[in-house]
Amino acid sequence: MLFAFPQNSYYDGTYINKVGNSQLIRDCTYTPKEFIEVDNFTFSKGWDLVLPGIKEEQYEIHPIMEGQYNIAYFEIMAEIINPKNECVGYCFVELGPGARNQIKKIRLWKVLKKI
Repeated sequence: MLFAFPQNSYYDGTYINKVGNSQLIRDCTYTPKEFIEVDNFTFSKGWDLVLPGIKEEQYEIHPIMEGQYNIAYFEIMAEIINPKNECVGYCFVELGPGARNQIKKIRLWKVLKKI
């Protein structure tokens, strides 16, 4: 689990290895590969990720679906690719609209609307 906030340099996460030992992640970097617009919000899509001290340390988070806007966030299923171009795992990336967008663009009625 990894949390990253693009408006500042705060990162927080936990890596749990195969035997169940955990390690805090506080030192990492990610670089968006592209940006897309969904419902007038800008989201990043695809990332290069560097996790010093975690296994192979460099990974690509590669979307394997277009993604979907779910009420208050954008969600993408992705594969985790190591430096040998091997898929070593899968993840869901959840992106909040407030991180890269003006807060006035968020339409609260859409968040509260019954589906």
